[in-house]
Amino acid sequence: MAPVEQAQRYGLDYWYIDTGYLGNHKRKSYLRVCKNSIHASGAIVDRSRDRLDSLQVNTTRIQRGDDILIVPPDVKQASHWPIGTPESWLDATMQTIKQHTDRRIRIRQRPPSRTVRQSTDTFLHAVADNVHAVVTFVSGACVESVLHDVPVISLGPSACVQVSPWGIDRIDQVPNIDTDLKEAWMRHLSYCQFTEKEMRLGQAWRILN
Repeated sequence: MAPVEQAQRYGLDYWYIDTGYLGNHKRKSYLRVCKNSIHASGAIVDRSRDRLDSLQVNTTRIQRGDDILIVPPDVKQASHWPIGTPESWLDATMQTIKQHTDRRIRIRQRPPSRTVRQSTDTFLHAVADNVHAVVTFVSGACVESVLHDVPVISLGPSACVQVSPWGIDRIDQVPNIDTDLKEAWMRHLSYCQFTEKEMRLGQAWRILN
């Protein structure tokens, strides 16, 4: 049993540390720190904009299109959740989507190279290409999609539930992202992630408590 599962089973408090949501451009400088959850999916805390301003986050608004873009989990993600293989998850998800919309469905497989993902085949390129909404299990792509005002349907634990809480049954008419809510959400996320130095100095602990 994984440590997180053990903590949840016995009602123990735990802190989860993983890749941050914002500001990780050429290097992964920021790590998210979440209490009793693997994502910052709790209530949005009202925060100042100082940390967000320092992250140089690209929030270029994308005009929504017509297609549904699916971002399936990779093998590593699928192995941590009872969702079957990436292929079986994708097949089941496509069948469910087809029950609720006739829109064209496209699949975005994660490029294996981080260099490619940040240069010639970015997620921004994909989501800017006539996309109505993104469907994923749990992925950093959901955060990036919302940053650019394209709604997300997350089928697993996600940091996007506060701003894009929709299910597949709403996929054909999923509304636009609320810009004021997105602003508060971005500020909140900027206070849920820290550099290694900030953690060593106790800044993360002070802020989160």
